[in-house]
Amino acid sequence: MPKGKGMDDLSPAMIEECCQLTKQNSIEGCKLNDIRIVYTPWSNLHKTNDMAVGQIGFHKENLRRYFTVAKKDTQVLKRLEKTKVEKNDVDFRKLREERDAEERKEQRAVKTAQQEQEKKEREETKRQEEIRTYAAVMTEDHMRNNQGEVPDEDDFM
Repeated sequence: MPKGKGMDDLSPAMIEECCQLTKQNSIEGCKLNDIRIVYTPWSNLHKTNDMAVGQIGFHKENLRRYFTVAKKDTQVLKRLEKTKVEKNDVDFRKLREERDAEERKEQRAVKTAQQEQEKKEREETKRQEEIRTYAAVMTEDHMRNNQGEVPDEDDFM
């Protein structure tokens, strides 16, 4: 799926086509009418060693979506069969690692930009604090000692 898209962004027509293919490729499902197909993200699938072949569980029940296929639509299946392309030499592990590396790179870029923004904000806050407290005025360069000076001799009386 494209980046930024989720399973809720799939069009109903696409889901219908996928469900028709699922029904057609099922040993029991292709013989029945009104079958319910469950679809979920792969990360939600839960499989343990003690489960039977074909049995699957789910980590989060609310991520499951259902679609009911009333009967086989041969026109859709024929159209999909004509456009079928099989790729047997696909290295899914490599594709996944490349995608993960790209995501990590983007996350690092976002984190770096965020750190730069925080640094600028801290510097601005520090500068505002110095202005507010007059810390720059009270430096040794601007100070004089008044011990040796003659007091003003103004006689007002």
